Amino acid sequence: MESGGGLALPIAARRARKGFACVAMSRSTNTITERRSPLNARLNELLASQPSCPNDVNLDGVVNLLDVDQWGMFSALTRYSSWADINQDGRTNNDDLDIILQKFGRCRK
Repeated sequence: MESGGGLALPIAARRARKGFACVAMSRSTNTITERRSPLNARLNELLASQPSCPNDVNLDGVVNLLDVDQWGMFSALTRYSSWADINQDGRTNNDDLDIILQKFGRCRK
């Protein structure tokens, strides 16, 4: 390491002081942004194509006994909010199970 004014400077700091890092960072930031933009657009398309199904705890597109099993696991782990807190009242309890049981079947498309 080089000493500058009594302080040891790592290589990156020496290069930044000479102006190298600024050019490299601006190039990589632009490249990342350029690559990220189409990916974000595609992700938004995919998300919009799948309707939400708030009662489907395991996100398989069907409200069934697997969701009841998931509810049981979460309610055993915590009485507070979890992935199976369907009514979002801050508790995973029988109220959520009642909603799951009422909504059995395929999610709307």
